[in-house]
Order: sequence, then structure tokens, then C-alpha cells
Amino acid sequence: MKYDCPRCSARLKWRLVSSKPLPGERKVLPNQAVPVCPQCGVELAHNPHWSEVVAGSVVALSFLAFFPVKQSVPRHLVPWFAAAIFLLWVAVFCYFHFRYWRTWQRYKCFRANVL
Repeated sequence: MKYDCPRCSARLKWRLVSSKPLPGERKVLPNQAVPVCPQCGVELAHNPHWSEVVAGSVVALSFLAFFPVKQSVPRHLVPWFAAAIFLLWVAVFCYFHFRYWRTWQRYKCFRANVL
């Protein structure tokens, strides 16, 4: 994923992105706040890709299905079954990374008229 600011292209990966309250919210402990670029001050919004939900679902469902299926699989095949599930995870994450996530912008501007 590209963790750059959509306006000034400042690198935001591994940086502390502070937040500011939305208009009408109190300054201390607001109910709603927006992340802000530390370089240019533009309000940011998270931009998740639909495939992140799919990848998380594959991991969660295979993890939850492992325990009921583990009871019906012969004991000497359980490690092979676990390895097959792990290879499925690696394949799913590699596919999504090279197909979508490598060029996907993690943040977008909070308001459309900012750019």
C-alpha cells in the first residue's frame, strides 16, 4: 500500500498521524476526529480496499473451520492440514498484494473539494 499524503505526497508510513476534531466538536476528547497530515495539514480519511475484508474473511473462516475438521481428520494428517491452510493464506495475501494492494492509496482526502 502507498502510505503517502494525497495532497503533498509526504511519507506517512511509520509516522504518527495526529487527529483534529470535526467542526462543532469539543477540542478535548472529541466524539469524532479526523486524522491530519503532519506535513500539510490536510484532513485524511482511511481508504480500505474491498479485498482486505475478503482476505480477513478467508483467514477467519479457515481458522474457525480448522477445529471442527481437526476432529474428523486422522491425527497424523492434522499438521499437513494446518500447513495447507497456511499456504492458502500465503497465496491469498500474495495474490491481493500483487494485484491490488501494491498500488492502492491508503489515505484519501476527507473532503472532496480539498484537492
